[in-house]
Amino acid sequence: MRLVRNSRRVTEEQFQAACDVAAAVFAGQLTTAQGVQRLDEEHGVNPTSAGDFIYDYRCLVEGRGFPRGMSAAAMHHFLAQIHMQHGDVGLSRALGALEQHIQYFASRGKRLKSQQAVHDAFLACLASRN
Repeated sequence: MRLVRNSRRVTEEQFQAACDVAAAVFAGQLTTAQGVQRLDEEHGVNPTSAGDFIYDYRCLVEGRGFPRGMSAAAMHHFLAQIHMQHGDVGLSRALGALEQHIQYFASRGKRLKSQQAVHDAFLACLASRN
């Protein structure tokens, strides 16, 4: 059964599924195409958005900046999951990627206040653990 897409926003259920699928793609359990198809068919995520989530997850885990955005709530979820799956080192790497993402938009005259707040909250969490 194909779900009806919410054309306005990605729901919490959808971004949680996107994070799980992206982690499976990163782990080699699914190809990117399979992940996009699963998110589209089972969760109603637009294929372009699904691909973006998978790409952003990989960049976060690898510590590379990325130009495609996601909501602050989705970013918070992705960072929390990366922390659970990859520990403090993985979270630190992901925060570096998010910082690059924030700087990318700042260089184009756009401040990502909510993303900066997510970044700062996770950075404070890491600092309190050390």
